[in-house]
Amino acid sequence: MQVKIFLNDELIGTSFLDASDPPMGVASGKFDPASAYEPAAHAFEIDGDYNENGANLPFVIKAEEELVECAGAGIQDYSTSLGERHVEVLGIPYPEYEVRFSAYDSYKAYIGRS
Repeated sequence: MQVKIFLNDELIGTSFLDASDPPMGVASGKFDPASAYEPAAHAFEIDGDYNENGANLPFVIKAEEELVECAGAGIQDYSTSLGERHVEVLGIPYPEYEVRFSAYDSYKAYIGRS
């Protein structure tokens, strides 16, 4: 699922999310930053170190301009050490999670369908 990630109506980045923990409503994917993204302000983890400034931010997640209901999201930035950034979206409720991810191989594998 392609998503845009906003904070205070400003685009922070995008991601293609995959089902990563269906029972907990967690989806995750590579984070592609927008020009407004600043690791020290937006990432809760930077190269393995906890960053309080980026923790518990009220990110808004949208898929095709539609709000994705969730409990929260967090960005892990390992761009300096590994050249990677990652986002996790937590607590996507059912049935929304199933509707959005039921066609994904990772979701099918979890529930035993292929």
